[in-house]
Amino acid sequence: MTNKGVQEDMKLEHQVTSLDLSKKLKELGYPQEGLWWWVFDKVWKPLLTGTPTIYKDKIVAPTVAELGERLPYEIKKDGHYYNLTLIRNRFSDFQFSWGCSYRAYLSKGYIDWFYSTCEDTEANARAKLWIYLKESKKI
Repeated sequence: MTNKGVQEDMKLEHQVTSLDLSKKLKELGYPQEGLWWWVFDKVWKPLLTGTPTIYKDKIVAPTVAELGERLPYEIKKDGHYYNLTLIRNRFSDFQFSWGCSYRAYLSKGYIDWFYSTCEDTEANARAKLWIYLKESKKI
């Protein structure tokens, strides 16, 4: 028996950020270095390469791992440390979403969430979190 959810997550489009989020990351100053790129050759398409020098229009498509290296593990706010948290939500055998947030465990078992986003892929959830941190000047 195979795990269809795992097979779905291994598809390229689940491992890198969407074109729209990649454009937003670039606009906000995300470093244009990585393994995967969106390149324009009559249409936008993903390309595996170190640096696609032959393409005029190119945008890095960060992987889940690359974004993980750029997100802070914790953020201090109001005297509390909020830890990076990833959650995979399962709606059915073939329907998943990814949650990405910062949360703190406070006294008496209370949990406080600093920021939370839910997206179709882990890469997009991490990208949205990076965008939020950048726009709110936390990084």
